Amino acid sequence: LLDQSFGRLRKGEILSITAAEGSGKTSLLLKAIERFCESKSGTWLHFNQDMVDSAFTERRLAIASGIYPRQVAGEARSNTERYRKAVEELREQERYVTFVHGPRSLNQMQAAILKHRPDFVSIDFLSATNEQGCKTDYELTRKAVQRIRQWRERWSIGVVVLNQMSRSSKQDMRKG
Repeated sequence: LLDQSFGRLRKGEILSITAAEGSGKTSLLLKAIERFCESKSGTWLHFNQDMVDSAFTERRLAIASGIYPRQVAGEARSNTERYRKAVEELREQERYVTFVHGPRSLNQMQAAILKHRPDFVSIDFLSATNEQGCKTDYELTRKAVQRIRQWRERWSIGVVVLNQMSRSSKQDMRKG
């Protein structure tokens, strides 16, 4: 059901997925990006703020190959057909999606959006955003959500935000 709903994300919509670390948020998002690329219905800009680019590429190759990330190195060494097909699939995806690695500020993200003019943007994960003046995850989230809404209104882009909240963030939310 979630996959069907996620697959029908439209321009101008915002989807936020918050769950515990290691619960599959990034894998779910990468599968959605893969389906989007198969549809050839626009462009996507992804901010990977969660993992180093080599680990991120390994995760993408694992998903495309239908294997676990820890198996990717062996597949690459053996240069299996499954691995070669996955590499080709990732190259094809990159015609439709741009990946930006490392923490960014909201202004840097906005500059990238203006440069690439995507139909969809994803941020993985929001709490890693490098924003000055935000003392807590809760403050950062509030500021980021305001900006994301502006982007949606100005440019009618769809936005997917992945996040995991720390205990301190939950306590800040309870305070208001």
